[in-house]
Amino acid sequence: MDNKNFIIEKVFERDIDLYIINKLLSDNNFKDIFLSKINKLDFKVEKCIHSYFDNDGESDITVILEKNNNRIALLIEDKIDAIAMPEQKSRYDLRGNKGVEDNKYNEYFVFIIAPKDYLENNAEAKKYEYKISYEEILKYIGKEDIYGNTLLHMALEEKKKG
Repeated sequence: MDNKNFIIEKVFERDIDLYIINKLLSDNNFKDIFLSKINKLDFKVEKCIHSYFDNDGESDITVILEKNNNRIALLIEDKIDAIAMPEQKSRYDLRGNKGVEDNKYNEYFVFIIAPKDYLENNAEAKKYEYKISYEEILKYIGKEDIYGNTLLHMALEEKKKG
């Protein structure tokens, strides 16, 4: 079966979120796409949370990882082409700082994942220190992952259409 035999009519950010969570939980090396950007290797995924809400807003994906009793959090914003909410990045930092204060983890890192074009041309996206493009994820997963490949290519098409 190839991509032409698997059809998705419309892709939403939630679809990408859940795919990313699945990859983090099922593919032990997938997390290294994120961890290599922050120079933190050999951490194990302890927990993934989708759409975590608090008083400061929502984190699309929260990943707690652990290594030698050191817990870190990846707070991940996902965008296909939606306009960023005002002060979105700073609200991620508020949530991250609160997690450290509440001893949920020792440190946190805020990521944005999106099409490369979005990361390069969106003013709010440029505020994020850590970025991963859909194209980077596609390069990692390869053509063998028909579901992920189709999903991400459809998201890139959605971005082109606006």
